[in-house]
Amino acid sequence: MIGNLVLGVDLVAVTVFTGFRTLLAASLRVATSFSVRAVAQKLRKSPNSKTEFVPLCREFECDKPHSIVKDVRTRWNSTLDQLVSIIRCHKAIMAWQKDKKHGLDCKHHLLPVDIQLAKHLVSILQVFYEQTLQVLTPGSAWLTHIILFIDKVTELLSNTIQGGGGKYPPSL
Repeated sequence: MIGNLVLGVDLVAVTVFTGFRTLLAASLRVATSFSVRAVAQKLRKSPNSKTEFVPLCREFECDKPHSIVKDVRTRWNSTLDQLVSIIRCHKAIMAWQKDKKHGLDCKHHLLPVDIQLAKHLVSILQVFYEQTLQVLTPGSAWLTHIILFIDKVTELLSNTIQGGGGKYPPSL
């Protein structure tokens, strides 16, 4: 009986988080997803582009690794990972994307406003990342943890929607 309750609570927590992740990541997909995806794909699939990108990262003193993580729908934290990697290498990306030979089409160029939006989204997704690690750790998903998790997520979303006292941008 208790095992079924814990299993049900686990399922509810995963379902709630998946819905919130989809909602929060939707703003990224609307604003910059094609550009971010284009950057990640070009650097992953083109050895010549990667060869030019790594020295630019060194020149602009970007932290390692000098790569952009792929956003995978089946990995709940991959949007956060991709945004963090874009922010980490944004100076090099801005210079690299202007290269006519190995860079991107103009329609896929990232703009400074896209980087700013990515930073704001990371600040929100980071909170969800930390909260879900507590819930999704095997054996730790007790009913009390789930209730606290849902309360924190609801509070975060309410603050974000209301403006969060200036903590979150109005674009979110």
